[in-house]
Amino acid sequence: MVDETQIEDLESFLSQSLMGFHHLFEAEKIKDILQIPTEDLDFFNMENMEEIQTLIKGLMEKPSLDDKRRYLESLNKDRYEKVLRAYFHIVDSTLLASPTHKH
Repeated sequence: MVDETQIEDLESFLSQSLMGFHHLFEAEKIKDILQIPTEDLDFFNMENMEEIQTLIKGLMEKPSLDDKRRYLESLNKDRYEKVLRAYFHIVDSTLLASPTHKH
């Protein structure tokens, strides 16, 4: 089960991502994966969403940044992509919903 500290950690990473600092993911992998917009994929289907919830929970349960990175690197390409896309979807949604972060 995800606890309050783990949620706060994720919120911290999201906050940093809103400022352009993406500590969980390598820049090259971000660029490669996000070249294809999520809208062009059948990404947000029920099967993916269930797996994404499990993967994000697994990420949140890791206690340190290094543990989180090792967890991400242990995922196969498909699962890594799902976590990265879901994460950046959350970042984008947060950015669009926040008047303080809009350009």
